[in-house]
This record gives sequence, C-alpha cells and structure tokens, in this order.
Amino acid sequence: MRKSSFSYRVYYYVKKLRVAVLGPEGSGKTTFIKALSEHFNTICIKRYLEEIGEYDSTLVYDHGVLYAKKTRDSYTIICEKSAKDLVLKGLYRKLIRVDLWGAAGQPHLYSVRRTLIYPKADAVVYVVDLSRPQTLNEARVLLREAYQEIPGLEEGKVPFVLVMNKNDCRRVDYDYFPRSLGLVNITKYAVTASGGVDVEKPILEVLRLSASST
Repeated sequence: MRKSSFSYRVYYYVKKLRVAVLGPEGSGKTTFIKALSEHFNTICIKRYLEEIGEYDSTLVYDHGVLYAKKTRDSYTIICEKSAKDLVLKGLYRKLIRVDLWGAAGQPHLYSVRRTLIYPKADAVVYVVDLSRPQTLNEARVLLREAYQEIPGLEEGKVPFVLVMNKNDCRRVDYDYFPRSLGLVNITKYAVTASGGVDVEKPILEVLRLSASST
C-alpha cells in the first residue's frame, strides 16, 4: 500500500471513534447505520461470520464508516470526498473517523457482541423502537448486558446516546423508554431512520460528549 494513500493516512494519523450501535432485535440498528452511510456517501458493509462460538451458523453484523470535521466548538459530518481532501492536505487534526458497529440483539448472538462489538466501544448509541413498546423487556436485558461488558458505561464514563427510532409510527410517549430504562438524564433523540430523518444528530452528540470526556 502506498504511504500517500487515503486509507494508509487515515489508519495511522486520523483520530478514530468506535461507536457500538446496540438495541433489541428489529429496533432499526441496521437501518440507522445504513441511512447515515448513504446520506454522507460513505461505507456500510454487512459482514458475515461463520461458526461463531457454539453456533454452527452464519451470523451478521454491520459496519458503517463516517467522517467528521472538527471546527472550533463543534463537528460537522462530511462526505468521504471532503475527508480525502483534508487528509491529502495533511489536515489530520481536523478529521475524525467514526466507525459504527452494530450486531443483532438476539440472546444467542451474545458471543458476537462480546467478541466483536463491546471491546471496540468508545461510545454507545442505544436504539429502541417507538412503534413496539413490547420490546421493553428485551431492551432492559440488552442494556444490562452492555453495562456489564463495557467498563464505565453505567457510571457515565462512556458517551451514551438513546435513539428512539420509528418516530413516524410512534405508539408510546417519548418518555416511555427513557423512564422505563432509567435513562431519563441521558441525551435522547427521536428519529425515523428509514427516511434518514435526524439520524446525524445522535452522532454529532456522541462526538461532542467524546470530546468533553477527553
């Protein structure tokens, strides 16, 4: 690989933020990652893993890539072409690469989350489904799992944002999931990932929280 290449320079010189996108099955994690990647013309890949743990099956997780430009007091998500321009000019400190890692929330995929998602987490975006209040118990179980697997998350030492997805089909009040999950004081956003509505706001907040915690 040529040392002048974009990927080489990003790998060695650009700050990286790894965001775990967690939540119950069907809450819209894949759609959220895909919507961000498509909107900003970057990368979203479904990755398939064979025979993880004791399960002889093909499992899938999602990996999306975003780039954010740092200004004096805030961040702006930019397309890959703009990121390349900054890198090729040597303006590495103005750029952050955001890797979004999402895995299915089913209990039998715990080994995937534990091995590939939780160890990578610098921050967490937790996705719940406003159209399906019956997923609350599953959301509780997965949240407790995340608290146990990600050091400092429950204590507020890891940036955490709650995404209330499917706002266009909402069947519960906006405070239903935050109150029930004990996340009243957590920053939260109502989005419609399927339409790309407001999906960038949680990531910008994660970037802000990450900057303030360093």
